[in-house]
Amino acid sequence: MNKNKSSKILPKAPFEKFLNMEIIKAGLGFSLVKLPFRKDFTNPHKSLHGGAIVSLADTASAIALSGYNNTDNFFTTKFKIEFKRQAKTDIFARAEVVDKKKSFYFIDINIFDSAKETIAKAESVFFMPRIKP
Repeated sequence: MNKNKSSKILPKAPFEKFLNMEIIKAGLGFSLVKLPFRKDFTNPHKSLHGGAIVSLADTASAIALSGYNNTDNFFTTKFKIEFKRQAKTDIFARAEVVDKKKSFYFIDINIFDSAKETIAKAESVFFMPRIKP
């Protein structure tokens, strides 16, 4: 997808603020978002909880998609994740829109830590209704 156009970035949602997510980079069809490691976000194994990691990946997907339309009327319809290892540092999600079919956008997400080690790989599908002129 075209990465040279600028993107209208979504404002931070309360949940993203709660998790202290930070948009590092974003544009039409891609984003890089950071989730800081905090003890409050860990599981009993002292690594980041899978739910926090999924939230990061879903948010990065939405930010990558946000420049495609002048509406915030889009949502996740499908999400799949495969965890590779525990996360015990800040983590990042790099999301990229890889395909579009009608009103459905397909996004690949790579989640990695500060050492660039892969934490998880994810795929999401978003539905965005077409805007009628």
